[in-house]
Amino acid sequence: MFDLVLDLLIMLIVITGFVFVIVDSISWIIQFVIHRRWYRTAKSPPEQPEKKHPQDDVERHVRVVGEWMCYAAGMSYRVNFQVEDDAHIRAWIDFSDWTIRITKGFYNDCRSEDELAAVLAHEIGHLAIKIGKKSGSGSRIDQEYKADQLAASYLSNAGYDPNALARQLWRHTVYDLRVGDPDFLNRQGLTHPPFIKRMVAANSAVRLLPQTS
Repeated sequence: MFDLVLDLLIMLIVITGFVFVIVDSISWIIQFVIHRRWYRTAKSPPEQPEKKHPQDDVERHVRVVGEWMCYAAGMSYRVNFQVEDDAHIRAWIDFSDWTIRITKGFYNDCRSEDELAAVLAHEIGHLAIKIGKKSGSGSRIDQEYKADQLAASYLSNAGYDPNALARQLWRHTVYDLRVGDPDFLNRQGLTHPPFIKRMVAANSAVRLLPQTS
C-alpha cells in the first residue's frame, strides 16, 4: 500500500512539473507574439515622415518618426511609442510592453524633426543593445555611449542629420551650466555620463560613419 501511494505521489510530482513547463512555455509564446512579433520587412516600409516639426498631432508624429527610425535601424521587433503629458525633458523605455515613452516637454524641446528622431534613435539603440546583448558586461554609462553611437548610424540610415544628436546634447549642456549643475563634468555613480562627454563621443561616432557621395 505504501509503495502504491509513493508511486502515485511521484507521478503527481512529475505531472505537476510538466504542467508548469507547458504553462511557462505558453506564457513565453504569448509574450513573444504580443510584444516581440516581427515588426516590418524590407518589402513593407512604414510611412515616411513629412519632416515638419512641430506638428499638431504629436502622438502621430512621434509614432511615424519612431516607426521610420525602427525601420532604418533594422529593428525586427514591434516597438510602441507613447507621448506622456509631462513638462519635464525625459524619454525612456518601458520594457514590460516595449514602449518608448517621451514627454511633451522633450518633444517641445526638440528644435527639428531631426532632433526628435535623435531622441527616439537613442532609445531604439538601447533596445538593440538589450536584444543583441551588445553591451556585454558594460556599465549603464557604457551603454549610454553605445546607444548614442548606434543612434548616429540610425539617423544616417533614415536620412536625418546625424549631427542632430550632438546639437541636442550641447543644448542640454547649456541647460546644466545655467542651473549650475555640480555634476556638470563628473557624474560618477550616476546612470548617465555628462552631456558634454556624450556630445564629444557622438561627434566622434558621426565622423566614423561611411561617407556618402
